[in-house]
Amino acid sequence: MQIREFQHLIRATYHKRDGKRGIDKNALWFVEEVGEFAEAVRKRNTAEMAKEAADVVAWLTSVCDLAG
Repeated sequence: MQIREFQHLIRATYHKRDGKRGIDKNALWFVEEVGEFAEAVRKRNTAEMAKEAADVVAWLTSVCDLAG
């Protein structure tokens, strides 16, 4: 999947819900996911790193979508 396709998928799946939440709260969720990713890295838990990395990318994409 290319980035543009991923952006469209995130928008189609989450834009309405995330739009109701607002960009500020979505940004906070993004930061929380970055923290969870950092903890997984610290613990060298590769399975958790993969999961949290995916969450980080999805939340960042959603925040960017809301920002236009």
